[in-house]
Amino acid sequence: MSKSQNKLKIFPYNSNYPKKFAIYQKQIYQSLKDYKVEVHHIGSTAVVGLGGKGFIDILVGLSSWNQESEIVDKLKSLSFTHIHPKENERIFLSKPPEDTKNYDVHLHLVIIDSQPYKEIIYFRDYMRNNPQKSKEYYDLKLSLLKSTKENREKYAQRKAKFIEQICNQVK
Repeated sequence: MSKSQNKLKIFPYNSNYPKKFAIYQKQIYQSLKDYKVEVHHIGSTAVVGLGGKGFIDILVGLSSWNQESEIVDKLKSLSFTHIHPKENERIFLSKPPEDTKNYDVHLHLVIIDSQPYKEIIYFRDYMRNNPQKSKEYYDLKLSLLKSTKENREKYAQRKAKFIEQICNQVK
């Protein structure tokens, strides 16, 4: 990964995020119609008013890992071509933007009702229901952007503590 790819930017919330998610949700459900899955909008773009990196993060909940390779192959047909192997009970896939006006889309495959699933949904719902905490999180992101000099890895490590504090409530 080049140095410029490690840097990041924080964007204010955009009302187009839910619309973009709905398009992908429909495509994913159609592609995976033969499987028991749940498709949820997660991450900063799923929380009105919360700024972030601008990626549309989508959680795809699976009933088990038994059909993992088939499901990943189906998602590849939707142009989710960047695939990380399973780590920490999740598989990560991403899709590059179709043009400069679109957003990157990231999929997080996890097992329904697993600990990662519960934490991801809990954090999203907590941010949606606590606007003051959501603003605090956004302010933290802006501060970290400056203090980490836009380095993606350092930024992620430092904001993980905030996320962990919230998610510890669901354990």
